[in-house]
Parts: sequence; C-alpha cells; structure tokens
Amino acid sequence: MRQPKRKAIEPGVYCRVNAAGDRIPGSSYEISWKDAQRRTQRRGGFATLGDARDALTKAKARRVDRVREPKRVRLTFAATLAQWLAADVARLRPGTQSVYRAAAKHLLPEFGRRRMTAINRAHVRTYIAKQHAAGLAGWTIASHLTVLSSVFRFAIDDLGLPGPSPTTGLRRGDRPERAQGGMRIVNDEELARLLDHAPPGHRLYFAVLAQTGCRKSEALGLVWDDVGEDTLHVAYQRDRRTALRVDLKNSKSAHARRTVVVTTGLIAALREHRMATARKGRFDYVFAGTDYHAVDRAWVKTRDAAGFGKVEHDGRLVVPAMRLHDLRHSHVSSLIAEGWDVARIAGRIGDTIQTVHAVYAHRFDSARYADVERAQLTARYDQIPYEMATREGDRRQQPPAAQVADLTDLQAKRGRAR
Repeated sequence: MRQPKRKAIEPGVYCRVNAAGDRIPGSSYEISWKDAQRRTQRRGGFATLGDARDALTKAKARRVDRVREPKRVRLTFAATLAQWLAADVARLRPGTQSVYRAAAKHLLPEFGRRRMTAINRAHVRTYIAKQHAAGLAGWTIASHLTVLSSVFRFAIDDLGLPGPSPTTGLRRGDRPERAQGGMRIVNDEELARLLDHAPPGHRLYFAVLAQTGCRKSEALGLVWDDVGEDTLHVAYQRDRRTALRVDLKNSKSAHARRTVVVTTGLIAALREHRMATARKGRFDYVFAGTDYHAVDRAWVKTRDAAGFGKVEHDGRLVVPAMRLHDLRHSHVSSLIAEGWDVARIAGRIGDTIQTVHAVYAHRFDSARYADVERAQLTARYDQIPYEMATREGDRRQQPPAAQVADLTDLQAKRGRAR
C-alpha cells in the first residue's frame, strides 16, 4: 500500500496528504528543524497547526542557546504504563491501586500500542467521545483521564519525554461532564422515611452514616472498642478487597482519624445491637454481618422503596437516583444550617477545610446571607399592593356596576323614543 506523502504547510511544518494533495483527516502535524549540532530533527504528533508552530519555535530557541535536544523516548504507552504502575502506584493504598488498574484496562486498547510521542489531543478527544457513546459516566471518564495524565507526567519527569501532556490542552467542552446528578440533600422527614424502608440488618448502619457523616468504608471499619459513652472513634476503614481493617493514617486525608460526638439514642441502639449479635469482643466489627456489596444492594432497595430512585421523562434523566454518599452531604448541609463553621465541620467529617469550603461554599453563603437577602427583598417588594393590583385587573376586564346601570337606562330611553 502506498504511504501518504508529506506536504509543507510553511517552512518547517508539514502534514500528511493523500494522492490528491489534500490533508488526511485526523492526521497530525509534523515539524523539522536543525538542532545545535546541525543535525536534522523531526517530530510529529501535533494536533493543531498552532501546537506545531509553538514546538518549532521552542526547537529553534534551543538551537540558538546551544541546548541539546531532549531525549527521544520511543516507549509505547503500554510500556510506560507498566513502569508507572510499578514505580508510583505500588506505593498507594490497595483501593486506589484497584481504581487505577481498572482505568488502565480501558486505556490500553486505545493507546497501548501507540508511542508516547504520537499521542495528541485529538486522540484523547476521540477516546472521550467513544467512552461517552459506550454509556460511561462523566466521573468514570474523568478517572481515566487522571490515569492518562499521571502516566504522561511520569514519562516527562522521570523518562525525559518532551512535554506537554496531551490532556493539558483540552478545552472545557472537551472534558467529560462530571456533574452526573450532583448531590441530593434529604431533610429529617425524608431521612425517617429512608430508615423506615431500610432492611432491619442495615437500618442501624444507615443511621450511623446519616448522623456522623462517615464514609461507607469508615463505618464498616468500626469495632466495638471504637464505641464510647457518647462518641465514635473513627481510626480505621475496611478494605474493599481484603475486608481487613486499614489504618486511616495511610489514607488520602491526614485528617481522617477523628472522634465524633453522637447522640445517646444512637449509642443505646448500638449497645442493643451488640447484645443481639454473636460477636461481642472489643475488636469485633460493629457491622460484622455486612460488606460492601451487601450494603450497596440494601441501599438500592431502600432508596427505591422510599421514592428516591431516578426519575426519567421521555428517555431523559430528570432526577438522579440518590447515592449512599449523599447521606454524608445531607449531614454536612444540616450542620451548615445549624450555624457550624467550616473548621468544626471539617474536623467532624474527616476532611480538610479547603475541601469542605470548595464543595459546600454555596451552602455556606446561602446560610450566611439568607436572612439579609430576605429582609432586603421584603423591604423592596412587600410594599406592592398585590390585592389592589388584582382588583385593577378585574376592573379592566369587567365594567363597573354604575356603568352597567347607565347603559341599561340609555337603551330603555332609546326604545321609548322609537
């Protein structure tokens, strides 16, 4: 098969063309220049003409400054990914490793055999479009891009790959939409309805999540020694794969280890639960009879029975289904409504102040300015005579009674005159 030819777009910039001399759709731009040692260098994989021009300008600047060219990395994406998994990912928590490896399985069929220098933004945008077409959620695709970006950062920093990463130049519209439903907040009545529909073996577990804002793994990792007189000591989580306790010192958040104040009613329910269980040792799991999969199945049944499943209209998602993690969001929202400051909330849910403020800033602002806004709106708009305006509208639609009487008399006089 005849190979496509190169066509000069401008001095030093080329593209691949077909037999008719037209640029092949989807092909990358290439550049050619003389380095500081007067050797001809070529490099391709530029998605746009602007990227090729910028790279050529930098290459010429290196020649003027007598800087040696960066090392040409000929590794494929699959080989670079394997090195990254062995060097960086192996030091992470088992749960994080499983997430990254799952994303890598999606990336390998698309990028595995390509050279790192040949992957450009057009390839990344094509991958995003394919994953959307396959029905993957925005957050899932975003996790794939996180792994892709990490592999390129590893190659640039440790293997001498000339940057930048193809994920850094993505436009806002190119990136996957992460807000696939957002958070749903439940009030006290809705929470009571959820707990009423919960299976007996999981009702107390859901109540702990709702009152403490714990993550699912943290509540599963509680042992009876963590239950105090009026507190819960959150220091471990249960690993998804091994079902063993993992110290929160090794978690992503350094603030995850904490002591949470709870109500006496919840402590009493936990003690009653302890008396009813077979395992009562200090280091036995509080929720020994459940695991990740059982919790997820119980939650789906509970939220659907309580009326918090997804709502669709004409095949489009109108209201997303409530997630188990939304109990954490609901707890934080209730604390904001009660006037808790950011530091206290962050300490209670085991997050940083920056994260809490970034996720819930709009709710803090709403709670802070609600009274002021209501007073200003009342002073401005409550002076409008709503009832009088309605009567004026009625007058325009119906003539007054006096006018009706005068019209009747006039018609009578005309009749007598005839």
